[in-house]
Amino acid sequence: MNHTGACGSWSFRISAGLAQLATVRLDPHTSAVAGMVAVPLGLVLIVAALPASSLGLFLLGSALSGAGGGAAFKAGLALVTRHAPPGRTSEVVSAYFVGAYLGMAVPAIGVGLLVTVTSLTTSAAVFAAAVTVLAAVSITATASTRPGRNPL
Repeated sequence: MNHTGACGSWSFRISAGLAQLATVRLDPHTSAVAGMVAVPLGLVLIVAALPASSLGLFLLGSALSGAGGGAAFKAGLALVTRHAPPGRTSEVVSAYFVGAYLGMAVPAIGVGLLVTVTSLTTSAAVFAAAVTVLAAVSITATASTRPGRNPL
């Protein structure tokens, strides 16, 4: 990994951890929606940074998408734990982690394969578009399951 990739990776990780700490008192629904709004916005900045060769924009995008991912991950874990059947919390949490790891690994592998037949910018844009669609679905599902809200 070159220095830019390492800086982006650390920017993502540090901001994810800080976001988890910063959102500890927020309702998980609010935190999940805010996180899923931030992730695509950060990815837009990353995609824009690639053809511009802008390290600053790349790091800002990494930090924003990392913060969004961290907040959404923590909120999702809180929500699945809250709704787990009594005595089955560990099973539900394990399944959540499997899903989360697949959600990180499959797109990374897909982008790695796509970049062999197209440019890095195009691969990143395809990834960002797919994540944006998934984030919109997540936002809709999370907002519709907020307590006190009629999903119909």
